[in-house]
Amino acid sequence: MYNKKFEENLKVLGLNPSGELTLQTIKKTHRAKAKEFHPDKNPGKDTTAYKCRKRILRCQSRILFI
Repeated sequence: MYNKKFEENLKVLGLNPSGELTLQTIKKTHRAKAKEFHPDKNPGKDTTAYKCRKRILRCQSRILFI
């Protein structure tokens, strides 16, 4: 149904491609993932958390603006 890159971005955010994809669900899961990988929440894993957070932001922007 979707192209591979779009499905990969959904998986990074933890969304199911066959599930309901609304703006609210995308924003809600993005906020949850962003909080989970925020560098202030993971002081010992700063570089990993920062990279994950950056990837999550990139995926959300790709999903919303395709």
